[in-house]
Amino acid sequence: MSSEIEIAKSGRAACRVCGKKIAKGEHRLGIEYESEYGTSYRWHHLSCAAERLPNELRPALDEWTDELPQRQELLTTMEGVDSPDASSDGVDYPDYPSASLAPSARARCTECGESIGKGDVRVEIEHEVEVNDSRRTVTGYLHPACTPQWARDNWTEAVSFADTLRHNATVDVPAAAFVELAAAEVVERPPFEGVDERLLLSIANKFRKASDPNGFEHGEALDAVDYALREPLLWYLARHDLCDAHKDPGMWRLLAEASEHFDLEATVELLCRVPAVFAALYGSYSADSILPDWSSELQSLVAQALRADEPRVRERLSDMRANVRRGVCLVLAMRGQSVPEPERAPLARALAHRAAHDYPQYVDDVLDDDAEQRMFDPGPIASALDAESWRQTLQEEAERHQWYDAGLVRDALLAMPRATFIRSVLRAEGGDMEAAAFVRLCEDRGDSAPELVETLMAQPEDDRSGSHYERMLTATMARCPGQVPPGAEDQLDFLAMNPDRSDGAEAIDRYDRALRALGDERIDALARRLLKSHMASRAAAPLSVRFDAEVYAQIFEDPKAYLSASWLALPGPQVVPHLLTALKAVGESDRSKPILSALMRALAAAATAGQPVDGPMLDLLGLGALDDPSTAVLDQLGTILPAVEPEALAAFVRRHLDSADRPEQILWGAAHSRDTALRGQAMAALVDRRSSIDSIEILRRAIGVLGADALPMLREHIGRSNGDRTFLSRLEKVLSDKDVATLAEAQGLAEESPLQTMQRLAEASRKRERIYVFDTDRSLASPRPDGLTCHGGAAPAGVHVPTHDGEPLSHILTLDLQEAPELGALYPGKRALSLFLRSPGRGTFNDEGVVVLTAEPGARGQGSKPFALVALDVPTSVFSSRARKAEIKQLRGLLFNRAGYALGEPMWIQSSDPQGQFLFQFDDHFDVNLGDSGEMYVWSSGTSWQCY
Repeated sequence: MSSEIEIAKSGRAACRVCGKKIAKGEHRLGIEYESEYGTSYRWHHLSCAAERLPNELRPALDEWTDELPQRQELLTTMEGVDSPDASSDGVDYPDYPSASLAPSARARCTECGESIGKGDVRVEIEHEVEVNDSRRTVTGYLHPACTPQWARDNWTEAVSFADTLRHNATVDVPAAAFVELAAAEVVERPPFEGVDERLLLSIANKFRKASDPNGFEHGEALDAVDYALREPLLWYLARHDLCDAHKDPGMWRLLAEASEHFDLEATVELLCRVPAVFAALYGSYSADSILPDWSSELQSLVAQALRADEPRVRERLSDMRANVRRGVCLVLAMRGQSVPEPERAPLARALAHRAAHDYPQYVDDVLDDDAEQRMFDPGPIASALDAESWRQTLQEEAERHQWYDAGLVRDALLAMPRATFIRSVLRAEGGDMEAAAFVRLCEDRGDSAPELVETLMAQPEDDRSGSHYERMLTATMARCPGQVPPGAEDQLDFLAMNPDRSDGAEAIDRYDRALRALGDERIDALARRLLKSHMASRAAAPLSVRFDAEVYAQIFEDPKAYLSASWLALPGPQVVPHLLTALKAVGESDRSKPILSALMRALAAAATAGQPVDGPMLDLLGLGALDDPSTAVLDQLGTILPAVEPEALAAFVRRHLDSADRPEQILWGAAHSRDTALRGQAMAALVDRRSSIDSIEILRRAIGVLGADALPMLREHIGRSNGDRTFLSRLEKVLSDKDVATLAEAQGLAEESPLQTMQRLAEASRKRERIYVFDTDRSLASPRPDGLTCHGGAAPAGVHVPTHDGEPLSHILTLDLQEAPELGALYPGKRALSLFLRSPGRGTFNDEGVVVLTAEPGARGQGSKPFALVALDVPTSVFSSRARKAEIKQLRGLLFNRAGYALGEPMWIQSSDPQGQFLFQFDDHFDVNLGDSGEMYVWSSGTSWQCY
């Protein structure tokens, strides 16, 4: 451990020897150590260090060349102190355990999980935790009384634990911390039938190194034995302490699932050794828990143990850490069984704390043998345990704004002073109370609506920035018509009044009632004030309650004012003429876009109200040339089209039959026409101009409106497509398989093989390049009998298998370079390219893949599965997500959904991230955990992966 002297930058740090603060500007000694969060320092007064840490202070004094007034005094003190190293009789003591005074009460005991009090002696030990998917050795802390138990479970050094602690401690340590460890009793272990000792110890070693709470790494290690032996072997490893089952969440999961071979005594012993704090064991994952430091896997094991022998579990309850005792008692309570008196209040407090923060919760059912997800209601259980502890904790959480479900803390909210109540509602983490629920609660409290508005307005600015505040303010304003306190309307921002939001309708109604409560004079004044802001279109919100055409027209006068389509359309159909005027005034500028969008919303509102829509509006809205319309726009058009006057609609369709950029949009308009001949003409135009079809969704809507007439019309005109299979493939997305087959038969088209389909689509472009498609299901071709291309199992003979920490990496796949000459040209003289990964089932180390090239490999490895490399010349544009041509887009989809391909360019899921020469990409067909529909990309320099 390195040490250094510095001048204290603040007065917050406490000396680890005497426990007193080190004043700002005072010289202090810092001793480096590794914490869970990285390298840190323990600070000491120089005078305390001279007495208790002379060996650390001496080199720091030598390094400090600036003036140090007490230097000679420190040297004199150190001369009179026996060096710990000098009195060690040649023993090489480890740096830990040590002891110091706790500078705060934030640290928790590694053994029992409880806090260590500020200024108390704490024993410092080293232990492993997982931080950011890697194991790190960091400093942990123990109560002196908890130290013996930790030492019995963890101390493996040859020197005495007690002597090491005495040697390293910088403070006086209570006698309770010292323990002499007796040699462990050696118990002869019976062999495990069916697995030889060498393989068994290899699996046990892999289990100790595994750091995967999902158990994937453990499962990979078990692949070496027969399936029928895996569950019994799991329990054998746990029973005979061949792995660290008590601190291995992945092992907990596998044991919980191995219920057929459940071992009561092994489970009880495991529960007695589970750490008090094990969140770090989960690394970047999180424990699925309903109690702090608890997990559903342990909960399942407890349920099985209680079913097997409840008295035995109760007998050992006192030997378990506090967190495990709470977990056992939780299962007892859930099963309707009595909970020991001392455990009732702690469990009730823990449940109340959890319920306040995250309620309700799904948990595994412990009442039935089959684990099912069900809603867990802790209220009745906790009340039966200790009703007062439950109530008190919920009240404390509510006062600290830590609650999730208002019904759970309702009594506490009713009893709070009004200002405290408002603050708790606004600041609650997750307490997303609806406006109606807030109103009911206020009514039950008996609060005056005007006083509530004033209290809300008096809240700090940070509390007035969220949706909670907006809902509360508008709901409360609506309760005091004619009595709304001055200035309340100026705190409304109207962002919620967006019909496209999921809660838009509710918000519009709520704002409507809040605005009406202001009265006509204040509504008019608010509209005029909003006109002067940089978001003038907000003035349409009060105008939706009390419309004034002159004021509405002024919204468009400031060319710099922000225009919002959702606000502009709020007053409904009456704004259509004003929007048309504004649209004419702005021409084709950027300001036309929100006005057009507002016009479409207003026309949809008019159609909903039963008002007819003029035909020329369709040209204005751009039907026939809409570029990538949103679902909201399509829904609005779906409302507008049936309301267009029939003759005007027919005239519009005839004008655009041969000129529209998007023929499916014209078919959608024609589908609403009563003219059968016109509908047939629109269908014929669609088939003729099928390569211009842009939106499958609009085509689906058009076919839906045509209904039963769609198929006969398509059969009549499908011949105009000259057997265009690409057009048929697009129809597959809007018609049933039976209907598509009928259309194919009408053209005399035979069924294509998947390879023929890809080859046909690939001919859509002259500029092509060779790739090799990975065919694992033999739907394209059969693997070469003498080829080396394979996946899984062992690598081909003669291929060097890379290792990590002495363990071989897993063989993912091997490509025979003779089967892909263009790929082989990148590596002259090599025959095979193999990819290896560490823990492919976990996915954490996917970007650490290793590519191995082999000149003269032997036969395919045992257990590997051959697959084919199918040559295909594809357009270079197929690798771009921006490809517009229908054939290219279809081919891209077919390629992306294959197991993988080599050469060409990668098809990215997220942003482009090239890392050298691209070799190939593949998906989870190769038994690699790639997240949600992910892809692995293999480069000459390594691997990377992306997922959705």
